[in-house]
Amino acid sequence: STDRSHHNRFPTMQSTHPLVAAAVIPHGDFVYDPSLLKSNDEARKEAHKLQVAAQDAASQLSNLDLDTLIIITPHGLAVEEDIVTYLGKCGSGYAEIGRDVTDGSAEPYLVPINNVQLDDELSKALWEDLRNQGCAITGLTSFGGYEDVPLRYGEIIPISFLFQTITTRSKEVRCRDNSKMK
Repeated sequence: STDRSHHNRFPTMQSTHPLVAAAVIPHGDFVYDPSLLKSNDEARKEAHKLQVAAQDAASQLSNLDLDTLIIITPHGLAVEEDIVTYLGKCGSGYAEIGRDVTDGSAEPYLVPINNVQLDDELSKALWEDLRNQGCAITGLTSFGGYEDVPLRYGEIIPISFLFQTITTRSKEVRCRDNSKMK
Protein backbone atom coordinates (compact mmCIF):
# COMPACT_ATOMS: atom_id res chain seq x y z
CA SER A 1 0.00 0.00 0.00
CA THR A 2 1.33 3.41 -0.96
CA ASP A 3 1.16 6.23 1.57
CA ARG A 4 -0.75 9.05 -0.09
CA SER A 5 -1.19 11.27 2.97
CA HIS A 6 1.14 13.87 1.45
CA HIS A 7 -1.10 14.30 -1.61
CA ASN A 8 -3.47 17.22 -1.77
CA ARG A 9 -6.67 16.17 -3.54
CA PHE A 10 -7.83 19.72 -4.28
CA PRO A 11 -4.88 22.09 -4.64
CA THR A 12 -5.30 25.73 -5.57
CA MET A 13 -4.40 26.39 -9.19
CA GLN A 14 -3.51 29.69 -10.76
CA SER A 15 -4.33 29.90 -14.44
CA THR A 16 -3.99 32.37 -17.24
CA HIS A 17 -7.16 30.86 -18.75
CA PRO A 18 -10.34 32.03 -17.03
CA LEU A 19 -13.17 29.69 -16.13
CA VAL A 20 -16.03 31.07 -18.19
CA ALA A 21 -18.86 28.74 -17.22
CA ALA A 22 -19.70 25.51 -15.44
CA ALA A 23 -22.65 23.15 -15.79
CA VAL A 24 -23.76 19.85 -14.35
CA ILE A 25 -25.11 17.61 -17.10
CA PRO A 26 -26.38 14.18 -16.01
CA HIS A 27 -25.04 11.01 -17.59
CA GLY A 28 -27.80 8.48 -17.01
CA ASP A 29 -29.76 6.43 -19.52
CA PHE A 30 -33.10 7.87 -18.46
CA VAL A 31 -31.98 11.47 -18.90
CA TYR A 32 -30.76 10.68 -22.39
CA ASP A 33 -33.95 8.76 -23.25
CA PRO A 34 -36.88 9.17 -20.83
CA SER A 35 -38.99 6.87 -23.05
CA LEU A 36 -37.13 3.95 -21.48
CA LEU A 37 -39.40 4.47 -18.48
CA LYS A 38 -43.09 3.60 -18.48
CA SER A 39 -45.22 6.46 -19.82
CA ASN A 40 -47.44 6.65 -16.74
CA ASP A 41 -44.48 6.61 -14.35
CA GLU A 42 -43.64 9.76 -12.35
CA ALA A 43 -39.96 8.91 -12.86
CA ARG A 44 -40.42 9.42 -16.62
CA LYS A 45 -41.74 12.94 -16.03
CA GLU A 46 -38.77 13.69 -13.77
CA ALA A 47 -36.33 12.22 -16.30
CA HIS A 48 -37.88 14.42 -19.00
CA LYS A 49 -37.37 17.50 -16.79
CA LEU A 50 -33.71 16.55 -16.35
CA GLN A 51 -33.37 16.00 -20.11
CA VAL A 52 -34.78 19.47 -20.84
CA ALA A 53 -32.44 21.00 -18.23
CA ALA A 54 -29.44 19.18 -19.75
CA GLN A 55 -30.41 20.41 -23.23
CA ASP A 56 -30.76 23.95 -21.89
CA ALA A 57 -27.35 23.80 -20.15
CA ALA A 58 -25.78 22.48 -23.36
CA SER A 59 -27.40 25.25 -25.38
CA GLN A 60 -26.11 27.90 -22.99
CA LEU A 61 -22.58 26.46 -23.16
CA SER A 62 -22.78 26.34 -26.95
CA ASN A 63 -23.78 30.01 -27.07
CA LEU A 64 -20.53 30.92 -25.31
CA ASP A 65 -18.39 29.70 -28.23
CA LEU A 66 -15.86 28.13 -25.88
CA ASP A 67 -12.43 26.90 -26.92
CA THR A 68 -12.20 24.06 -24.39
CA LEU A 69 -14.63 22.02 -22.32
CA ILE A 70 -13.46 20.09 -19.29
CA ILE A 71 -15.61 17.10 -18.42
CA ILE A 72 -15.41 15.62 -14.95
CA THR A 73 -17.09 12.26 -14.38
CA PRO A 74 -16.99 9.60 -11.68
CA HIS A 75 -17.85 7.02 -14.38
CA GLY A 76 -14.88 7.17 -16.73
CA LEU A 77 -11.60 5.29 -16.76
CA ALA A 78 -10.18 5.12 -13.26
CA VAL A 79 -7.20 4.07 -11.21
CA GLU A 80 -7.36 2.92 -7.62
CA GLU A 81 -6.78 6.17 -5.72
CA ASP A 82 -5.81 8.98 -8.06
CA ILE A 83 -7.76 11.42 -10.16
CA VAL A 84 -7.27 10.59 -13.86
CA THR A 85 -6.74 12.92 -16.78
CA TYR A 86 -6.97 11.48 -20.27
CA LEU A 87 -3.89 12.05 -22.42
CA GLY A 88 -4.31 11.84 -26.17
CA LYS A 89 -5.61 13.75 -29.15
CA CYS A 90 -8.93 11.96 -29.78
CA GLY A 91 -11.60 10.04 -27.95
CA SER A 92 -14.19 7.65 -29.35
CA GLY A 93 -16.64 5.16 -27.97
CA TYR A 94 -20.26 4.44 -27.25
CA ALA A 95 -22.83 4.63 -24.50
CA GLU A 96 -25.09 1.63 -24.04
CA ILE A 97 -28.52 3.15 -23.45
CA GLY A 98 -31.18 1.06 -21.75
CA ARG A 99 -28.95 -1.39 -19.93
CA ASP A 100 -30.38 -0.13 -16.64
CA VAL A 101 -33.89 -1.23 -17.64
CA THR A 102 -34.30 -4.41 -15.64
CA ASP A 103 -37.90 -5.34 -16.43
CA GLY A 104 -37.25 -6.20 -20.09
CA SER A 105 -39.49 -3.41 -21.38
CA ALA A 106 -36.76 -1.80 -23.49
CA GLU A 107 -34.00 -3.15 -25.70
CA PRO A 108 -30.59 -1.55 -25.06
CA TYR A 109 -29.02 0.37 -27.95
CA LEU A 110 -25.68 2.06 -28.59
CA VAL A 111 -24.99 5.76 -29.02
CA PRO A 112 -21.57 6.06 -30.69
CA ILE A 113 -19.39 9.15 -30.69
CA ASN A 114 -16.20 9.18 -32.75
CA ASN A 115 -13.30 11.54 -33.25
CA VAL A 116 -13.88 13.78 -30.23
CA GLN A 117 -10.95 16.16 -30.23
CA LEU A 118 -9.05 16.17 -26.93
CA ASP A 119 -6.62 18.90 -25.89
CA ASP A 120 -3.57 16.76 -25.16
CA GLU A 121 -1.37 19.77 -24.38
CA LEU A 122 -3.85 21.19 -21.86
CA SER A 123 -4.32 17.74 -20.27
CA LYS A 124 -0.56 17.32 -19.90
CA ALA A 125 -0.17 20.82 -18.46
CA LEU A 126 -3.00 20.19 -15.98
CA TRP A 127 -1.52 16.82 -15.02
CA GLU A 128 1.96 18.28 -14.55
CA ASP A 129 0.80 21.33 -12.59
CA LEU A 130 -1.44 19.35 -10.25
CA ARG A 131 1.20 16.67 -9.78
CA ASN A 132 3.81 19.30 -8.91
CA GLN A 133 1.42 20.62 -6.27
CA GLY A 134 1.18 17.16 -4.71
CA CYS A 135 -2.21 16.20 -6.09
CA ALA A 136 -2.86 12.48 -6.54
CA ILE A 137 -3.33 12.59 -10.32
CA THR A 138 -2.45 10.13 -13.07
CA GLY A 139 -2.19 10.87 -16.78
CA LEU A 140 -3.73 7.98 -18.68
CA THR A 141 -2.59 7.23 -22.23
CA SER A 142 -4.67 4.87 -24.34
CA PHE A 143 -2.78 1.92 -25.81
CA GLY A 144 0.55 3.69 -26.11
CA GLY A 145 -1.10 6.76 -27.62
CA TYR A 146 -1.85 4.94 -30.87
CA GLU A 147 -5.59 4.60 -30.34
CA ASP A 148 -8.39 6.94 -29.30
CA VAL A 149 -9.11 7.32 -25.61
CA PRO A 150 -12.08 5.00 -24.95
CA LEU A 151 -15.18 6.92 -23.95
CA ARG A 152 -18.36 5.49 -22.43
CA TYR A 153 -21.61 6.75 -20.91
CA GLY A 154 -20.01 8.97 -18.25
CA GLU A 155 -18.50 11.13 -20.97
CA ILE A 156 -20.67 10.39 -23.99
CA ILE A 157 -24.10 11.27 -22.60
CA PRO A 158 -23.03 14.78 -21.49
CA ILE A 159 -21.02 15.25 -24.72
CA SER A 160 -24.00 14.11 -26.81
CA PHE A 161 -26.16 16.88 -25.38
CA LEU A 162 -23.47 19.36 -26.40
CA PHE A 163 -23.04 17.86 -29.87
CA GLN A 164 -26.80 17.87 -30.46
CA THR A 165 -26.73 21.58 -29.78
CA ILE A 166 -23.62 22.12 -31.90
CA THR A 167 -25.09 20.10 -34.77
CA THR A 168 -28.31 22.13 -34.78
CA ARG A 169 -26.22 25.30 -34.97
CA SER A 170 -24.34 23.95 -38.02
CA LYS A 171 -20.96 24.01 -36.33
CA GLU A 172 -18.48 21.29 -37.12
CA VAL A 173 -16.58 19.34 -34.52
CA ARG A 174 -13.36 18.03 -36.03
CA CYS A 175 -10.54 15.75 -35.05
CA ARG A 176 -7.76 14.12 -37.02
CA ASP A 177 -7.91 14.11 -40.82
CA ASN A 178 -10.55 16.86 -40.63
CA SER A 179 -13.30 14.25 -40.39
CA LYS A 180 -16.65 15.58 -39.24
CA MET A 181 -18.14 14.50 -35.92
CA LYS A 182 -21.31 12.48 -36.46
